[in-house]
Amino acid sequence: MNETTTSAPATAYDDITTNVLSLGTGKGAAAAGRVPPGLVIAGLFFNDRNIFRRVERGLTHLPGDSNRGAAEVVVLPAGPELVRVSAGIAWLDAENGAWTVVLGESLAPRMDIDLWLSEQGEAGAAIAIDGPRGLSRLFGEKFTAIRAPITEAASFDDLLSDPTLPDALRALREGIRRRRVTSTDEAETRTVTPQSTSLNEPGSGLTPDDPAVALPQFRFVFTEAEEFKRVRAALEEPAPDTHDLYGEALVLPVGLRIEDSGLSEDADTTHPSGDPQSSDDPEIIVVGAMAWRRVSTGWTLVIGRVRTRSSLVDQWLDDGTGDQRTRVLLATVNKRGSTEQPVAIDLLCRVTDLRPEMQDTDDPFVPFAPDQEPVVTLVRTAAFALSNEQRAGTPQGNSNE
Repeated sequence: MNETTTSAPATAYDDITTNVLSLGTGKGAAAAGRVPPGLVIAGLFFNDRNIFRRVERGLTHLPGDSNRGAAEVVVLPAGPELVRVSAGIAWLDAENGAWTVVLGESLAPRMDIDLWLSEQGEAGAAIAIDGPRGLSRLFGEKFTAIRAPITEAASFDDLLSDPTLPDALRALREGIRRRRVTSTDEAETRTVTPQSTSLNEPGSGLTPDDPAVALPQFRFVFTEAEEFKRVRAALEEPAPDTHDLYGEALVLPVGLRIEDSGLSEDADTTHPSGDPQSSDDPEIIVVGAMAWRRVSTGWTLVIGRVRTRSSLVDQWLDDGTGDQRTRVLLATVNKRGSTEQPVAIDLLCRVTDLRPEMQDTDDPFVPFAPDQEPVVTLVRTAAFALSNEQRAGTPQGNSNE
């Protein structure tokens, strides 16, 4: 805090965390006349009804004094072509002198965020919240949002370097700093391997008004309901000490190792049995993974792979032209025999296509860049390791989430 503050010490924080941050625009609501056109929206979603109501009250009664209440969307670099977007609100509780900081974060490709920001018109940006009834409320009649500036910075230090920063913004940005994980070596990693995985067509199991309905899915399917519930609870109701939810789907030639990820001419492209792949339609492995960290229990990594043909991957990615837009990682559980029952756990994920024909030789893939977020390195290391196992779906551990 700066010297002019009269609030509680910087350690008096009440952090409320959601891992679900949806980035979109108010086009649907604008068409219905409920919000101005050109509004960029960061949506925070809370599955717990009591927490949702508390945050809703905080959002609608945010103090006008910049030293007691603030809302902001922050964009920070997170490695090559990747950014971290944090959206949150903070207010000072006058009764106990503690700051309440509400945050949602997303790691996303730089190009996606550039497209999102390019749609920002005169209406500016807003932070919206949604509760247990799901995404349909975001652009519905009870649309609830508060205007928020978008701040782009080169580093965390730049966010806090201004000595005249209002107290509420400083509290909010300190909340972003508290959530930063600087090393994957600081905590144990538990790996959860679903019983099966699949590449699904756009919209499968999603409601028509879901912003992700047009995106293909990498789906995790659990047959153990209790294991699935632990994953669901971690994603839908994350504890305040939950950090850095990230997902990525990597398209990998069979046998591609980390050391060969620069796609050198002598990279191994043979089938594990020793038979060469068809040059016209080679075998491909698609690995989907999502990871998050809790301070109390360490890292949880949910990972699976699908072995298929290159032509089928092209169909899954719509057009086969190297489109790197985000896709959806979706977790489901099988109930009543073989009937698949999707649930609303989805995560927009990055797609990294490492097929040689999809690579730009002037911009080689670097799996472990020095300025890359640790969670990205964790996911990619696990993806390369799983893609080279002889048997798909071999469990590597259990989740105690």
